[in-house]
Amino acid sequence: MSKILGIECAGASLSVAVLEDEKTLAFELITAPSGYPEILVPTVQKVIKQAGLNYGDLDLIAAGRGAGSFTGVRIALATASAIAMVTDKPALGISNFAASAFMIDEKTRAAADMIIAAIETRRADFYIAAFAPDLSELTEPAALTADKVKDMLKGKVLIVGDAAQRLKDELATLLPCAADLTVIKDTVPTAETIAKYALYNQGANLPLTPLYVSPAHVTCNR
Repeated sequence: MSKILGIECAGASLSVAVLEDEKTLAFELITAPSGYPEILVPTVQKVIKQAGLNYGDLDLIAAGRGAGSFTGVRIALATASAIAMVTDKPALGISNFAASAFMIDEKTRAAADMIIAAIETRRADFYIAAFAPDLSELTEPAALTADKVKDMLKGKVLIVGDAAQRLKDELATLLPCAADLTVIKDTVPTAETIAKYALYNQGANLPLTPLYVSPAHVTCNR
């Protein structure tokens, strides 16, 4: 059995999980953390202890690599990399786009033509990636407006991610009423999702590198 540590800090919350195969041994979620560096490592230590394990008992480490919070992604990947180095265990960086699509059950995916993963940018555009029902990637992640997304759509489309409803609402004003768009709720990945996705992709080349779709938006006070 594989014991997997999952770390997710790309979104509006921080979460850590330890799984034994698909069984969750321990899980912690902190909403809207104010300081990722100060919170993450103690949370990892707490969750591993709650699972009744030591770092050396882990078989695999996985962390969300974005898109999302620049700070959260960097801290999650750095922490996962450090644990992997100390324990000499493999580590995977998991795309939050792929993890969102993975949260749809197989039967629902099979009935669709494509999946659009939409991550919030808090701007007019969206972070977007498209997947086939078998979760193979159809497009590279990109920052797109709804007007650009509409040109990608084909057939029955499932929309996932934390910006799914906003994207559907904007597409509804651009497309005919006949457009077949369905928002799949509760598809924002947590550390449990990250760990489960890693479990099914242990042999894949999924590096611990950040997935930055666009440069950071920084405002300097003068």
